[in-house]
Amino acid sequence: MEDKVIVLHDIIDDWERQRALRARKFEEVKEGRLEEYCRVWLEYLEDDFPFDNTYIRMHNQRLEVHRDVEDSNRREIMTIYFREDWETKEFTKLETGVYSSSEDSRWELERLTTVGSVANVLLDYYDDILAALNTVKVEWSERYSNAFADLKKADSMIQHWNSEKNKLFLDHAENLLMGEGLIFSDRLASFDLRWDYHVSAIKSIKVVDTSTSGKTATIVIEQYYSYRDELVKRSFEKVRVSKLRELLWQYRDYVLLPNLKVPEVA
Repeated sequence: MEDKVIVLHDIIDDWERQRALRARKFEEVKEGRLEEYCRVWLEYLEDDFPFDNTYIRMHNQRLEVHRDVEDSNRREIMTIYFREDWETKEFTKLETGVYSSSEDSRWELERLTTVGSVANVLLDYYDDILAALNTVKVEWSERYSNAFADLKKADSMIQHWNSEKNKLFLDHAENLLMGEGLIFSDRLASFDLRWDYHVSAIKSIKVVDTSTSGKTATIVIEQYYSYRDELVKRSFEKVRVSKLRELLWQYRDYVLLPNLKVPEVA
């Protein structure tokens, strides 16, 4: 089993490296597209902000207008959302988001003035802005989709091979449970025999018989009570096999992974 685990671990390592490269590529593409979106907005807005230190923050489907003002912890002025059609994926509408306030402070009055300036730009150039944003979206569509698909492919393969490695551990533990038994040393195991009966301090556990259906089993366990340094042997009949599943995970975590010295499987 150890040789198989090492092979799977190497495969996962390779996909992790590929994922890191693909993630960087995706971030480059995403940032490149955002810069183009930003360029579109600045072409229309940059000269229309009435006050200094006003700037925009660009996200995939929204723009935030901010302003640095001394003695104020309120920076965001307004948000413009780019709504897209769920079928065509085109931007079809620009929606504004502005918070209301009853203050008449200088900051609030200047904020409202800035909102009005942006609103005037939208009134005059709404269709032009929307068309320009869609042009950028189309120009970057293939690069963005391919980079995103490559990243998701790496995520999928990492999950797949981790599952394969995990299955190898659990299958091995199950074979032991049904054969010579599971032995716990550094950390003892436990499981819920019934909803109201928890069995703990398990040093070893073994299935000695199963029902014809395979749904129930007779088990023999050894429990170690450290406070009196005593090993107690007990047996239980008609134990649901599904209840023993958690012991396989514990054997993986408490015994197999530490002894094999491999990273924990998620």
